[in-house]
Amino acid sequence: MVMIAKPSLLKLGKPVVVKLGPVKDIGMRGLAVQYVDQKNLLRNVKALSIAMPDGRVVVDGIQFETVKDFEVAELPDARKIRTLCVHFTGLLPMQKVRLERFIEDYASELEG
Repeated sequence: MVMIAKPSLLKLGKPVVVKLGPVKDIGMRGLAVQYVDQKNLLRNVKALSIAMPDGRVVVDGIQFETVKDFEVAELPDARKIRTLCVHFTGLLPMQKVRLERFIEDYASELEG
């Protein structure tokens, strides 16, 4: 699961953590996540976290740049499903270790 921290409407408040969606693809340089589009969902978001389905954060505060963000389907209620592809920027040493471990434990390679 990919989570983002949205800045609070009041500059003094804590950011609001939002579950963005499931990881579709991941590597040491970036990831792809599928999410249901919401107005301004990704505005001013510069970092993401990777969490397990139970909410336990595996890697926190990964800085990223958007590479591509595109629509993949439309739900019956007219909401759109999108795929966001990001490139990680400036991974810290501990983030690299945790990301490597996560990929080793949970990612599977496609054959062929």
